[in-house]
Amino acid sequence: MTKSFKLGCVYLAALVSLTLARLIFGFVNLSDNLSNWLFSVVMQCGFMGLMPYLMIKFISPKDAGFRDSVYLKASHLKPVTYLYAVAIGLLGFVLNVGVSSLSYTFWEATGYVSVSSSGTVYSGIEVLILEVITGSMMPAVFEEITHRGVLQGALEEQGVPDGAKVFVMALFFGLGHQNILQLIPTFVIGLIISYMAVKCRSIVPGMIVHFMNNFIITFFDYAEQVGLGIAYAYNVFVNFMFSSLFVLFGAMAAATVCIILLLREITRENARAAKKANGAPPVPSDVPGGVYDVGDVFNGYGGNGGRAGGYYGYFAERNAAPAAKSSEKRFKADVAAIALLTIGAIAAAAGTVFTLIWGILR
Repeated sequence: MTKSFKLGCVYLAALVSLTLARLIFGFVNLSDNLSNWLFSVVMQCGFMGLMPYLMIKFISPKDAGFRDSVYLKASHLKPVTYLYAVAIGLLGFVLNVGVSSLSYTFWEATGYVSVSSSGTVYSGIEVLILEVITGSMMPAVFEEITHRGVLQGALEEQGVPDGAKVFVMALFFGLGHQNILQLIPTFVIGLIISYMAVKCRSIVPGMIVHFMNNFIITFFDYAEQVGLGIAYAYNVFVNFMFSSLFVLFGAMAAATVCIILLLREITRENARAAKKANGAPPVPSDVPGGVYDVGDVFNGYGGNGGRAGGYYGYFAERNAAPAAKSSEKRFKADVAAIALLTIGAIAAAAGTVFTLIWGILR
């Protein structure tokens, strides 16, 4: 069995387990709070954490360890990467507010009716703590391990181009939630996190972005219920964002531009760190007159758009970050692994479509 096939098995098992768990929990009659906490523990810790860990240990005992297999190591990253990740998390939340609203409006126009629930009732600070653990921390860790770590490993071994990996991981991330209202927002934020995972060769920065997005939603929900002053400021900001389409799209565009600039800087900084670690000559973007797109650091292209040679060729071959080497692999299709991932995508898509049909019919 190839490594792609093994990781494909792990990913498919996680998706199927998630689907079955959602069906089972649909018949569980518990309070909203208790149901959400129990569901999160079973889904996140069980099917997206413990199960992938045990499966990888069992079917790949001679391969790289679990942390290497799912890109959990982050010792090669520059510390500033984490500050950029926090900033991207804040900007991603702003972008997500707009995308979620537009997505909801679109599906509502098709006749979809969402299920109304009381949501989390914050009767005390302990409820907030449990919500942060089960609704922010667990998804940030375990969903990233499965949707980014395991899936990236399955795609990496086949030499899938970086752009394709980012798109596929974001798509599976959206479908994996199996909720039509979450499909588009999770796909959009998934593009950002997937790019970070591919370029950083680590899922840790993406975990920070994921956590920030979930935590901000949880915190302001709590603040509004208990009457904290910051909830007023948040409502003022949201009302301003939705005061007109011009303001809404302007805020989304500004957040997108800032995110792109930060992503480019993350790529640049970690390329420089790799350069220093390998003792190679300076990054071309550090050389007067040699500035070019930071993405070219990984792709091995010179500023004029042609294949690098001489100085640039030396840099690309000797000093490029690990992502560069993977992007230069030729695509080698593992039919069995692709079949497993396709089955998983179909199952997740079926669950997502079901929520749409159910929402329209009810």
